[in-house]
Amino acid sequence: MFGGPATEAVPVSVLNGNGVPGTGEAVAERIIPGGFRVAVSQNASDFDDAETLIVVGSPEDVALAERVRDLLGVGSVSVSVGSGIAPVTIVDGKDFSG
Repeated sequence: MFGGPATEAVPVSVLNGNGVPGTGEAVAERIIPGGFRVAVSQNASDFDDAETLIVVGSPEDVALAERVRDLLGVGSVSVSVGSGIAPVTIVDGKDFSG
């Protein structure tokens, strides 16, 4: 009615796994137009991730992870224990150039 989004944006956690400053912002620029929002952005436990990993906590959310992968242009999808913060967690690796 007032021009808001047709659906609510899906929250995503972004973890910097490559050590390059600003990659969280670069991830946001790519995924926000695709219907996602960054709920939290912080450093991963280390900066040694060679490949970007998109993690979901449930097999039902694999389609969300695949959409994120398509928007980023890199990454592999994994079903694992969820973060509890958002249904999708992105750990950007050295393959993500922003």
